[in-house]
Amino acid sequence: MAGKRPKGGTLKEFQTIDGWNDKKLYPAELKLLHAARDGEECILTSERPKSPDKNKNLIRADFLRFLITGGDEEALVHDCGVRVRGAWIDCPDVYGQRGLDLESCTIRGDLVLFQCHLDGDLIALGCSAQSFILTGSSVEAISADGLETTGGVFLRDGFTAAGTVRFLGAKIGSNFDCIGAKLNGEAVALDCDGLETTGGVFLRNGFTAAGTVRFLGATIGGSFSCTGAKLKGEAIALHCDGLETTGDVFLGNGFTAAGTVRLVGATIGGDLACRGGRFNDTGVSIDCQGALVCGQGFFDSDSNMGDFFAFGTIDLTDAKFEKSLLFQEAILSCTEEAIIASGLKVGAELSFSGAQIAGPISITSATIDGDVTTNGTSFERGLAIERSKIGGILFWRNLKHFSGTLSLDQSTAGALSFEPKSWAKPHRIELDGFTYERFHNMPETCDAAYWVDRFLGQKRITVYYELAPETTGDGAPAAGPAADPVFRPHAHGQLAKVLAAMGHEEEARAVNIDKRRRLAASASQRFWKNWRSTSEQASFFEGLTLLWTKIVGLTIDHGYRPGKAVVWMAGIWVVCTLLVFVPARHAGIMTPTDPLVFKEAYQGVIPEHCKNDWNAENCREATYSEYSEFYAPVYSLDILLPIIDFRQQEDWAPRVVKPDGTRDWFGWTVRFIEWVETFLGWILSLLLVSGVTGIIRRD
Repeated sequence: MAGKRPKGGTLKEFQTIDGWNDKKLYPAELKLLHAARDGEECILTSERPKSPDKNKNLIRADFLRFLITGGDEEALVHDCGVRVRGAWIDCPDVYGQRGLDLESCTIRGDLVLFQCHLDGDLIALGCSAQSFILTGSSVEAISADGLETTGGVFLRDGFTAAGTVRFLGAKIGSNFDCIGAKLNGEAVALDCDGLETTGGVFLRNGFTAAGTVRFLGATIGGSFSCTGAKLKGEAIALHCDGLETTGDVFLGNGFTAAGTVRLVGATIGGDLACRGGRFNDTGVSIDCQGALVCGQGFFDSDSNMGDFFAFGTIDLTDAKFEKSLLFQEAILSCTEEAIIASGLKVGAELSFSGAQIAGPISITSATIDGDVTTNGTSFERGLAIERSKIGGILFWRNLKHFSGTLSLDQSTAGALSFEPKSWAKPHRIELDGFTYERFHNMPETCDAAYWVDRFLGQKRITVYYELAPETTGDGAPAAGPAADPVFRPHAHGQLAKVLAAMGHEEEARAVNIDKRRRLAASASQRFWKNWRSTSEQASFFEGLTLLWTKIVGLTIDHGYRPGKAVVWMAGIWVVCTLLVFVPARHAGIMTPTDPLVFKEAYQGVIPEHCKNDWNAENCREATYSEYSEFYAPVYSLDILLPIIDFRQQEDWAPRVVKPDGTRDWFGWTVRFIEWVETFLGWILSLLLVSGVTGIIRRD
């Protein structure tokens, strides 16, 4: 004997309908009963009904539940399950809630409600079925937490829900398909936290949601597609923190989000494709902190899919893209922070080519294995790539516009590719600590003057201004000018190193000389500003150091052009010869230094008038033949070169006392100039040797 069935578990309970001419079932119910037995679809109307009609489309929710759960001996249900189209499902009011209650039910076969209207909620908590199909239907809301299906869930092609659709923790054996659905829940439209699917999730092609769409911690066995979807949740439009997919995530080609799209900590097995998407939140448009994208990141525009718009910040902090990250032709309208990308990792190219970026971009501590391209880009408020590693080439070419600062502080790049017009666009460039191995396609017009005056010109960040040390009474910095300028030589040193490695020795030398000049100028400014506050001894030695630095720079360009000392020596030699020693010879004040010659003059061996002028007639011939003749150029050279002896200085000297015993001031002047020339000769000789041997030059 069969056991007693629970309430609503037998056909007899539905065979008495008050006021229905003593008929056992509504016509639609009778038709459904026969279709369920035969495994056929029950077609009542071809469209979703707008109102109930007892003669055509009305089916009681309890009767539908009876068949869905397998019927009884008098109402057998085929293994294919219940399939009905065009029904108006009338739900009883139980404790103030109307709905079709399938909680904890095991559904025989598929649940298929095509283009039906459910006059209440669909409650399927803990329910199990093969497939869950509500294509084209409308409900008040769905509560299907813990639902398990071996097939898919289909809420598509015009499916409508007035309230929240919930599938928390549901396990779907195939796709979760909401293509073309309209979910009108204002707070949360679709809540699929913890959802697991072996197939993809499709919220595309006309899918709209009035509130937030949630997939926190969901595990998707395929792609997550929101192509063309309209998400109107104003605070958070799409909340997918911790999402895991084996396929791509599509948020483009007409996709629109009014609020933030969150993919914090998500793991995406394919691409993150936002090409042609529109992200309207003016705070944070896209939040991908800590996300892992195993494919490429597309935040770009396309002629077929449309323009990519982001009106707020794109946060890529600690995100990882194993392939390229593209912002090509994107329109980023946020003026506060367009992109934040601290700790970003990109496995291939990072491209901003053709993008229009209204706000600053901050990329810090990032690793970019490929190139960084900026061709045709418009930067309105600067770009900072700091403490980051670029494995490929940093392209700075064909920029459309750039305002603000380009900061590459403490970053590295495999190569730098630029053209002078684009390099000149930033108002300021910060290169302290920026290293690169070579130049790619270096412009042929870049001579030494270009590298010094324009590549590292006055507007480049080579001098940092620190806060003034003075403070107010409460410890706050005092208003007023900044403290001493401190020159940072790294940019010069790096440029010189690369130029030298590429064979441009003269250009590298010019850059190094400019570096030393700026270091000296910076030290001089600090000295003259602070000399009163330092001790006299320290100030004296610091002053001597600055003086020596200026001499080295003036004479041999800080050791990089030691041959310049020869030029200085030649100039001194010519000046002393023509302006001093030639006139001294003609004035007769250049006299022999040998006492024997003077003795012979006084003894009459040499004409007596030679005592007053050894340049006079017959005086040279009267001296003994071994004695050298005075030649002004050779005499000047003998004084100037300390290590070469031409015997001119040994045999001749200026007369400082006239024969009548009075002081010869012209002779004293020549003698003083000799001392000066000797001193300069020693100094320049030492500088020449030090420069040639590299003792002074220290890179």
